[in-house]
Amino acid sequence: MGSAYKNVMTNVFTFVILFAFYSVWGQKPENQDIFVDQEKLYYAIIKDPLLIKMFSHDFHIIDNEISKLKIIDLTSNGFGNGDLILTLPGNEVYYIDQATERVRKEMNGWKFQANCTFVYEHRITPEMMERRRDRRAEHSILAALLRGLNKNYKDIPIKLWLERDSTYSDFEIWGYNIDKMKVFASSKKNSWADHRKNIIDPLITWIKKHPEEQPYTIRQLLESERSDLTSAVEFNIRDRSFSIFLRCSEETRELAICILEGNDAIKLIDQGGVKETHHLEVAILTRNEETGEIIGAYSKRTSPTAEQTTEFMNIFLSWWNEGNPVE
Repeated sequence: MGSAYKNVMTNVFTFVILFAFYSVWGQKPENQDIFVDQEKLYYAIIKDPLLIKMFSHDFHIIDNEISKLKIIDLTSNGFGNGDLILTLPGNEVYYIDQATERVRKEMNGWKFQANCTFVYEHRITPEMMERRRDRRAEHSILAALLRGLNKNYKDIPIKLWLERDSTYSDFEIWGYNIDKMKVFASSKKNSWADHRKNIIDPLITWIKKHPEEQPYTIRQLLESERSDLTSAVEFNIRDRSFSIFLRCSEETRELAICILEGNDAIKLIDQGGVKETHHLEVAILTRNEETGEIIGAYSKRTSPTAEQTTEFMNIFLSWWNEGNPVE
């Protein structure tokens, strides 16, 4: 039957399932012990007459007007026992209990191949996705989606489904906390220049009250002098983790901030004084593979993009206004 494989198409569809447990998300019927959700399952469409005849014989299918068979991978562990057969156009359902050897052999070759699949930790930002050199168009689409999601939904979890054809775009959102879904307009003022006047002195005071040693590599990256004051904090936004390194000079009022996520860093150095003079740079860090200790830093000597600058300020202000400082 190998030659007939081209007449078997594997696909994904959304299958509605009843889950017998209580949840605070999703659509809840009157019975609070029933939770209705949906998930993607794989299916195969059989058009080959010889395969239809074989399946009909082995599973005692009595429908005589079959043009196609849909085999639904109900168990999500590959096609086989425990799955369903749907006749088309008759819509009769048959359960695969004991698949014969020839049927098992045929179904073992059915695999769904996505054009591309991305699975990223939350620490990977949309900007980092857009800098990837592989699948650039696909990464740009995902980055744009996540950027809008991060902006307007400040919680986890959430589920999304998007499908578009020549006529319609089908988009569903479910499984989320509706109270956390809000429109967040972009701030017109979100640069260091807009905030520095109200931040520099209080931040230097905070650094003096919360001294912390920094790795030698970070001190080099922040161009620290021996007499400078330093501090460091860990800060989380949802499932993303950041390290914020701070350095200041009491004498010159020079201030340096480095926000590190994984091995990606952006540093800001403000030279102090009444007149605003500062610059931002992108840097890449290296770590000891066994200990995770920072052992090297490479400053690209390039300015971050406008989006990276905005994210830098958003992260810093989130820590400054929400997580810290504490007197």
